[in-house]
Parts: sequence; C-alpha cells; structure tokens
Amino acid sequence: MFRLQLPLSPTYVIPPLALAVILACAMLLPADVRQTLLLSRTDFHWYTLFSAQLLHHSWSHLALNLGGILLWWALFAESIPQKRYWLLLPLVMVVSSLAEWALNGEFSVFSGFSGTLYGLFAYSGVTELRQRKLIGSLVLVALSGKLIFDLLYPQYASGVAVHAHIGGALIGSAIAFLRPNRSL
Repeated sequence: MFRLQLPLSPTYVIPPLALAVILACAMLLPADVRQTLLLSRTDFHWYTLFSAQLLHHSWSHLALNLGGILLWWALFAESIPQKRYWLLLPLVMVVSSLAEWALNGEFSVFSGFSGTLYGLFAYSGVTELRQRKLIGSLVLVALSGKLIFDLLYPQYASGVAVHAHIGGALIGSAIAFLRPNRSL
C-alpha cells in the first residue's frame, strides 16, 4: 500500500514555509510599490525579472501557487538539500521571467511564481528519474503533458504565463541533468 510520509523535519519545512511567508507578505505591499515590482514590457527594470515572481495578481492566484509549493514539498522536499534550494530558486525565477518577457510579445505586465514551480517540479522530477524513482517519471510526464496542452490549445491557457512555465521547466531540468550523478 502507498503511504506518503511527509518531510516534517525543520530542514525540509523551513525553506518552503519561508517562501510561502515571503509570497504572502508581498501581497500586502502597497499597490504602488507592487506595481513598480511587476515585470513590464513598457517599463523594464532588471530587478523585476526576480521581483515579479514574488507577486501575484490576486489572493486566489497566490493560493494556487501556495498549493503548488505544498504539493512540491510533500513530494520532493527531501530531493533538494536546503542550501541548494536557496541557490536554485533565484536562477529559476530569473530564467522563468526572462522566458516570458522574451517569448511572449503579447503580455504587458507579468507576475506569479508558477514558472518557478514548474522549474522546481522539473528539477525534482529529473533528479528522482536519475535515481530511478517512479515519481520522477510521473511528474515529468504530467509536466510535459501540461506544457504541450497549453501550447496546442492556447484558448484554454488564456492568462497563463505559458512561456514562464516553459522557461522554468527547461532551466530546472537542465540544472538537474548537469549535476553529476554521484552528487545526487
């Protein structure tokens, strides 16, 4: 019988919990401050490649991303050592935002953490796959299927940052593939 054992050690709980608190606090920033931190096509600033990932359009948008963090934590928190987690996040965040900015000529402002979530899931999926764990294959199939669906049926992905998702998934996968097997 399948039994999910949650990683309840502080080593595994603190990073995603801290991230959730940061994302929630970002929603409490004054509207004019939040506006300056969004990734904008017309008013680009380099720091918004990072800051836009911390912001969300609404509380429901934030709740979806927090749910993604919770799911990732339940499945994969033990696959990324705490130091590596904090080094991986900024890189995935920036590449995800860059992908949306460079590949989606239709957006005017961008925010949200889902591209980074795709990167975390891709990184963990590849890491688990390289260790020959079934969960890695299942997550990578689901992630790939969702990305393909969003590309083939854009009418169902309206308002979804598909290019950020692709960028996050590609950089997360690449980082996991580039890691030497012995350090897994």
